[in-house]
Parts: sequence; C-alpha cells; structure tokens
Amino acid sequence: ESSHPGSRVLLLVLLIASAAGLAAVLSPAVAGRLVGLVSRGAVERATPAPGAVLFGVLANTLAWVLYGVALWCLARGVLPDAGLGLVEAIGAFAGSYIAGLLFLLAPGGLGVRESVMVLMLAPGVGLANALALAAVSRIGMTVADVLAALPLIRTWKENPGNAV
Repeated sequence: ESSHPGSRVLLLVLLIASAAGLAAVLSPAVAGRLVGLVSRGAVERATPAPGAVLFGVLANTLAWVLYGVALWCLARGVLPDAGLGLVEAIGAFAGSYIAGLLFLLAPGGLGVRESVMVLMLAPGVGLANALALAAVSRIGMTVADVLAALPLIRTWKENPGNAV
C-alpha cells in the first residue's frame, strides 16, 4: 500500500467484481443467455454445478499459492540475499502468470509474464534480482512443461491418428 497507494481498494473492487461475475455465471438465466450467445444452439445444462465451481476455485487458489511458494523457494535458492517475501512471491507469480495468460498474442505469455514479474518484484528485490528470477522461473516452467509432455509423446507416436 505504501508503494502503490490505492492498491487495496483496487484489489477489493476486483474481488467484488469477480464474485459478482461468478454469481452471474451460476445464475441459470444469465448462464443460459451467455452460452446461447456463444454456441447458438441447444445446451443441456447452461449452469455449472456449484460444487464443481467451488472445487475449481479452491483447486486454482491452492495452485496459485503453491506456484508462489515455488517462486519463493527458487528465490531463496538462487538469490538467498534478495529478501523476497512469501506473500510478494505468491502475488508476483499469480499476477504475472495471469497477465501472460490474458495476453493472447504472446504464446505461453512469453515476455509478458516475465515483464510483469520484473515490474512487480523490482521494487522489493532490485531490478537485477527481479530479472534473474523472471528468467530462471521461465526456464523452470518450460522444463516442467516439457517433462510433463514426455509421457504423451510415446502415446502419440504409437497412435498418431488419435488426439491426445
């Protein structure tokens, strides 16, 4: 709040807007209209089951927290004197990842995610440390994606006509 006055209010507004959007999507009338606009056809069930939505929200919240913890551990291992806090790591990772995800012109958020991460981390850890963390984080995420895909390559080679 001291370095970005008004950020708490903005985050509260975003939280309220997100909750309102979620409530609207869970409304059968609103969800039916939205799905009808997109699909232009008959839909069996327009609203997701509330339990499924709650599970998705909780699972994603846990994932963002754990990604942030991983960034924090990475910072402690690569730059132990940088002084990155856990809350800052969680916020920087989640914010930068979402920015990269939303910028559709960059494949995998390449460049966007790193730029936002640097912007978020630099005030606390310094520009050089923020650049290093963004680069090492990108390399680590890319290696993790490739390793996760390796088991599927064998399946695809054995059955090239079937989509995995």
